Amino acid sequence: MRWYILATLFAARTTMGFQFQSVASAAPFLTEDLHLSYGEAGTLIGLYLLPGLFLAIPSGLLQQRFGDKAICCVGLFLMAAGGALIGLSDNLALALFGRFWSGVGAVLLNLVVTKMAMDWFAGREISFAMSAIAASWGVGIAVGLMIQVPIATILGWRWLMHLGAILCVVALVSVLAIYTPPKPLLDEKEATVSTRGLFGMPPTRSALACIAAGTVWGIFNAGLVNFFSFTPAFLNSRGVPLVEAASITSLTLWISICSIPIFGYLVQKSGKPDIAICLFSALTGLLLASITEAPSLALILCAFVGLAVAPPVGSILALPSRVVKPEKRAMGLALFYTSYYILAAAGPAIAGSLRDTTGNAALPLLFGAVLFILVPFAMFPFWNLAAEQKPIKA
Repeated sequence: MRWYILATLFAARTTMGFQFQSVASAAPFLTEDLHLSYGEAGTLIGLYLLPGLFLAIPSGLLQQRFGDKAICCVGLFLMAAGGALIGLSDNLALALFGRFWSGVGAVLLNLVVTKMAMDWFAGREISFAMSAIAASWGVGIAVGLMIQVPIATILGWRWLMHLGAILCVVALVSVLAIYTPPKPLLDEKEATVSTRGLFGMPPTRSALACIAAGTVWGIFNAGLVNFFSFTPAFLNSRGVPLVEAASITSLTLWISICSIPIFGYLVQKSGKPDIAICLFSALTGLLLASITEAPSLALILCAFVGLAVAPPVGSILALPSRVVKPEKRAMGLALFYTSYYILAAAGPAIAGSLRDTTGNAALPLLFGAVLFILVPFAMFPFWNLAAEQKPIKA
């Protein structure tokens, strides 16, 4: 049963990556049809992630109050409604309004899908399941990169937005039909007692451990976003045509999509998730630094980045399951994702400022390398906070 549920959750989260990419793919058409500047188009793209900065904790509260399945469906409904609204818009204000609400839905979906998968796989194939959930975002973006521009060219950008909305509706119906929560670990009385406290927050050390785990995930993703955002420009500054530079960089995405679930399974079998997090994060950082020193080898190095970045993903996402009891996971993951959204948003901004200030195209990539190398050190607070707690049983 849990494998059917994992496939359903994977598909639901894939729609999020597809919808995120849709505005970027349609940007040339949007700028012409709605008379947008590229700065306004960029704002429309980034607005999808902005609600995560302030909605992660309210999302956890909503999950505790109304249940995971209900919030998942609400998230998919908001994504569908927001996407359809963009498709109907004839000005920037209406498009921003639709994008904002689709982003709100994506935040709800992101948190609750992670929790739903964690509930089913904690103590089992947790690293593999979390790797699959993490890879789903990249799959949605990759599929979008392949088909969205042709769709927008042939049918128009509005139909592309509507297609994203339709996929969200299909995912919503699938969740309604297939998802059921796992058998409760606590009887009703015990669960009522265990969820008491301020807004159902985990105990202090568990809460701090979730924040520490979210910091690890935020640093890791900030490094990855820097890589995808600034590697094409760096290679272009070294004489590589921009289209070719983008293709070389995208190779990392394709390899990582295939590698993340495979390495998640292997890490699960090894029983050494923390070693995988530290070793391969540091290796990724060294590979990024090597690209700046040997741009002629960028194709090979980017391929290795795609492999090296894969093993830590599922293990980092699984960290909260080690310190938070099942009935506290909603708020534990809310704290985890709050840290993540803050750091993931700040990383590219800092990297861009370094480029603007110095004019050195390699600095953003080197900053990303430093972030990856910092991941093992960022694990120390989590280890310290988790050390005095009893292991959480599935």
